[in-house]
Amino acid sequence: MKNNWVKIGDVVIVSVILVLSVTLLFVQRTNREKGSMVLIRMSGLDDQVVPLEENRIIELKSSRGEVSIEIKDQHACILHSSCPHQYCVKMGQLTEIGEIAVCVPNQCMIEITGNQPSVVDAYTM
Repeated sequence: MKNNWVKIGDVVIVSVILVLSVTLLFVQRTNREKGSMVLIRMSGLDDQVVPLEENRIIELKSSRGEVSIEIKDQHACILHSSCPHQYCVKMGQLTEIGEIAVCVPNQCMIEITGNQPSVVDAYTM
């Protein structure tokens, strides 16, 4: 009995798709630029732009809650948040331009930027 399940054309197509996917993933990961600034936005407070060279912890408080942001060793992260699920804390360390961590319950966002202005012109919270 002949096996008609897998044909040579199927193997070629899957192989080509796999190679293209890995190549695009590699290009995307190696083409990123390290950031130099962190933009901090929290609803009801003024925006802050802080250099990543400064090692410090920023405490933000608003009517929605509290958020602690750590800037250390050329990265930024949300260290603590008063939100229930802590998804924003689990985002980890941000170092590359365009990386964003958002705490939706506290309406807080941090974004790594460079010396150039961001291409995103507005955020809705």
